[in-house]
Amino acid sequence: MRPNIPQLWSDVDRGAALACRRALAGDDLLGALFAIEGASRLHRIETVARVQAWTAAVAAHPEDRIGALRRVLARRLRVAPPLNPDPQAAFVTAVSGGAPGLPAIIASLWLVVARGAGLALRPVALPGRLVLATEDGRLLDPADEGAEMSRRALHTLRRQISQPA
Repeated sequence: MRPNIPQLWSDVDRGAALACRRALAGDDLLGALFAIEGASRLHRIETVARVQAWTAAVAAHPEDRIGALRRVLARRLRVAPPLNPDPQAAFVTAVSGGAPGLPAIIASLWLVVARGAGLALRPVALPGRLVLATEDGRLLDPADEGAEMSRRALHTLRRQISQPA
C-alpha cells in the first residue's frame, strides 16, 4: 500500500522548468523568472511595463547610467529581512511591485534594466549575494542600493567565508 503523498515534481513543474530553460536560451532573464514563479499573464504585463519604464528612465541619462540606475531602482526595490518567511520575496512580479525581495531577485531586476538601458553589466556570484560587475571592474551591490563594493568589503567577505564554522 502506497502512502498518500502529494507529488513533489508535477507536470506543471516540468513545464515551468522547460519554459525557464527556453527563456534562458533566448537570453530572457525576466521570462525565466516568470516561468519559475508561474506568473499570471496580468502580472507579467504589469512587471514588463514597470521594467520598461525604469529602463527608459535610466537610458535617458547616457552621461551617467550607473548613477541613473541607482536613482531609479534603489528607492523602488527593497531587500527582504534575513530569514524572511514570505515567499513573495522570491517572486519578481511582487518585488517589482514594491514587496521586499531576495537579494538575487533584486540583482536580477537591476541586471535586466541595466542591459535594457545599454549598460554592459554582468552578474558575479559571491557567497550570500549576487553583485554586478561594470566594464571597468567595479562591483555594485544591488541589495545595498547599488553601492560599490570596496576592496576592504571584499576582503572582509573573504575572511568570513574562509573561517571555519
